[in-house]
Amino acid sequence: TAVEAGDTINCQFQYNTDLFDRETVRRMAERFVTLLDSIVADPERAVARLTVLSPEELHRVTVDWNATSADYRRDATVVTLFEEQAARNPHFIAVEGDAETLTYGDLDRAANRIAHHLQSLGVGPESLVAVSTERTPRMLAVLLGIWKAGGAYVPLDPSFPAERLAYMLESSQAKVLVTQQSVRGVLPAYGGQVVMIDDDWEAIQRGSDVAPPRSSDPENLAYVLYTSGSTGLPKGVEIPQRAVVNFLSSMA
Repeated sequence: TAVEAGDTINCQFQYNTDLFDRETVRRMAERFVTLLDSIVADPERAVARLTVLSPEELHRVTVDWNATSADYRRDATVVTLFEEQAARNPHFIAVEGDAETLTYGDLDRAANRIAHHLQSLGVGPESLVAVSTERTPRMLAVLLGIWKAGGAYVPLDPSFPAERLAYMLESSQAKVLVTQQSVRGVLPAYGGQVVMIDDDWEAIQRGSDVAPPRSSDPENLAYVLYTSGSTGLPKGVEIPQRAVVNFLSSMA
């Protein structure tokens, strides 16, 4: 409420104390005064360019609150960090599914065997491997195995239309397709090498469970995600290992 009194205007703020506390309303009042001051200082300025923040508050919001940088392992890949965790806590549970539970040691060994199998098919740094499986602990072993082999994955959601999946396979030129019987029927025809994580699992698990020599670094690809395609055909966005490590470090 604004009331004129001679050459002054007295303003009073009334508010519901169930919704606002005194400090919040005090800040609102200060910003209102700042807004009035900015109008008086430049009456011709467009409303959108008027300020409601004092210099001190503007600095706090734009500088102090954005001082969020933190050190993290810039030299690491996700595989590096995972293997360190597996070495520290091999018996800790890493992932649970409806029918399967894997410790870090189990997951590490399974991923190593998958990595050796993929390398035998020619997967290496920057190789793209399409993945379309059910979301189970075994899928996680596949993704880690692709990284351990040096490659990057292209996720194919089996619920997508067949035309979109066909385009993603053709566009990515994936060297290998990893899938399973329960979803293979909805995937388009594929002329490359196919790994079935159900039919081929026993053969894969007979391979070496020792980690293959490191063949990727933070600049290598981790995965390629395809956009929604709302402006035309979907575009493949390449995400390097360093970006994934940055994201996971910030989450941690």
